Amino acid sequence: MNVKELYLKSKDNNRLAINIISGAKDKVIIICPGFFQSKDTPTFGAIANSFGEDFDIISVDMRGHGRSGGLCTFGVKEEEDLSVIIDYARERYKRIGMLAFSLGALACVNYVSGSDRVNSLVLVSAPMAFEEIENQFWKPSAVKTGLRGLEKSAGARLGNPFLDKKKPIEVIGKVSPTPVLFIHGQADPIVSVRHSRALYKAAGEPKKLVIFDKGSHAQELFQDCKEKFVSEIQAWFKKTL
Repeated sequence: MNVKELYLKSKDNNRLAINIISGAKDKVIIICPGFFQSKDTPTFGAIANSFGEDFDIISVDMRGHGRSGGLCTFGVKEEEDLSVIIDYARERYKRIGMLAFSLGALACVNYVSGSDRVNSLVLVSAPMAFEEIENQFWKPSAVKTGLRGLEKSAGARLGNPFLDKKKPIEVIGKVSPTPVLFIHGQADPIVSVRHSRALYKAAGEPKKLVIFDKGSHAQELFQDCKEKFVSEIQAWFKKTL
């Protein structure tokens, strides 16, 4: 498979860095990491490679992260950036899936709720609203999550966290008929499992909710439960793309 990095331009002229793993397939999965994460960390590199046999992959550095420009706006401008990335994908692929983690999932829900250009969606540790994120940073499990996230290429350049944001819980119903798989860890110390339960309840069909017993946050589900994590997502995309 051919792997290359490309740069797209956001609507406000920031650089958007993407990695493309191409096997000349007609279906693609766009991977959107969460806060402080990058397409180039060892974990997200492994996640991308896990699905490269069945799909082409576009792995994204959200603005303010990795090799993308700008500052993180916690889901506001990121929603606009996704439209640029989808434009690129639509010119090259017949079917598009999105695999989004945590804060990346917030931006994806808000984007897909106003678009019919995505064919399937997987949301990992998705918050129902930015203001509702618990982030119980004082707990040992949250400290562990933070330390495990300190991989090479991780980090973030922060913008204004107080910009007005859409709340996924208020727009998730508009995502239908795009199929949505919700994945969450029962012991997530950053975004409680109640978020995915509420989003699942509010979403239209088709939808599915998978809870990992004792699972933690976002990419940690891949790190700790790789086989189950990959098999659930592969099965979903094979069914819906």
